[in-house]
Amino acid sequence: MIIYIVMELTEIDITALSPQVCQYIRRLENEIEILKEQVNVLLHKRFGRSSEQYDEKQQPLFAAEGEPASGAVTETEKQEIKSYARNKAGRKAIDPKIERREKIIDISEAEKQCACGHTMDRIGEETSEKLHMEPIIIYVEKTIRPKYAGLKSDAAIAKGPETKTSPQ
Repeated sequence: MIIYIVMELTEIDITALSPQVCQYIRRLENEIEILKEQVNVLLHKRFGRSSEQYDEKQQPLFAAEGEPASGAVTETEKQEIKSYARNKAGRKAIDPKIERREKIIDISEAEKQCACGHTMDRIGEETSEKLHMEPIIIYVEKTIRPKYAGLKSDAAIAKGPETKTSPQ
């Protein structure tokens, strides 16, 4: 049967005890202080301001000398960072096996004239695909809107070409 006796010891009472008991009590008091500091750090980490970060590499306040801190990284430890592949943003492409019907929406010849009087050159196009389903026939309608820019005028060289695209 074990009986625990709890009593407060003053400095006079501690000195009256044997040296092994005094050493044991001091070690326990030191361990209590370390545990209190760890509790305070964890409470601050959980409930403190998020802008005040705790650095794991920093030595704890009550770490014993010569003993490495539990959070400190020693020279023999290595950190491995795993890489991963990101998913592409946007929708998946429509199956290329499905029949495509192109529909070109172009601007009129009058609109292809640059402010300087020259004809605009085709510099690219915007494309969009929309899946259509007719009874028994499935196809993709590909809409192409050519882009035109006046590249020959002096104003285009100075401030960049004027561009036009057909309406949506």
